[in-house]
Amino acid sequence: MDKLSNDSLFLSHETVEKAGLEVSVTTMSPLGGEHADSDAEIVAKTERCVVEAIVSDSAFYGITLTELPKVQIGNRAEFNRVYEHETKEWVVGAHTHNGFIFLDPRLYRNTAMDFGMIAQTDHEFSEGQYLRLVAHEVGHLYFSALMGTNEHGSEMFMRWLNEGCQQVASGQVSDGRVSYEKFNADILDGSSANYFYHKSATVVMRMVEVYGQKDFVEKLRVLLSRTGEAFIKQDNDQIADPHKVFYDSFRELFGFELNKENLENFVKTDRSPTPTAK
Repeated sequence: MDKLSNDSLFLSHETVEKAGLEVSVTTMSPLGGEHADSDAEIVAKTERCVVEAIVSDSAFYGITLTELPKVQIGNRAEFNRVYEHETKEWVVGAHTHNGFIFLDPRLYRNTAMDFGMIAQTDHEFSEGQYLRLVAHEVGHLYFSALMGTNEHGSEMFMRWLNEGCQQVASGQVSDGRVSYEKFNADILDGSSANYFYHKSATVVMRMVEVYGQKDFVEKLRVLLSRTGEAFIKQDNDQIADPHKVFYDSFRELFGFELNKENLENFVKTDRSPTPTAK
């Protein structure tokens, strides 16, 4: 196995308690006044979700982070400012180089009126879905840690793997995925594919079933470590081809060439694919 890089971001197989992570959550626009208690409750709720997310993500990836970016709760305008892009109404959580940002739970369709506010998403708030949302976004940090860089986890050629892992690790796969029988591999074309998140989750679910979670994660570690190293070389003006490294390593580790036909066949069957020649 390749040696994992960026050791400052995680401790292999350590407990959350031993890692000594400090969770810091702030609300960017507290309501104050009669809603002061609600402000405190939202912060406390999110802190609990972050702690639970660390536990579940650490169990999935087999590593524990030693650092955690700041976590902020804000309205849509604040969300966009932290994210540095205008966001669609369905986007309610994100992991950025500015830290984590979550839409205030009091601005969901089923909660806003209780606070005299206008909803800023069509999502309905629930405790379970909020926990899974937080775990999903925290999971992106683990993916970056395995790559050894925070800059390239959303590259289009590998975004399906990143999002699929977070859907599965967070438990969001229970909120919906595409059936194996109806799966098509247009996710390899990028995130504009219909049901991109659900299809990505379907692929990772199948990979976990076929290889077993432990073996899948070990293969994932090697794949991301190699690809991350190639990105780092490229960023330092060295000759490297992260795209080729990713695809060559995927073929070596998972036993088949990554293309639409092979991926669809893999997902639709219940057996490991026949290894392909290099």
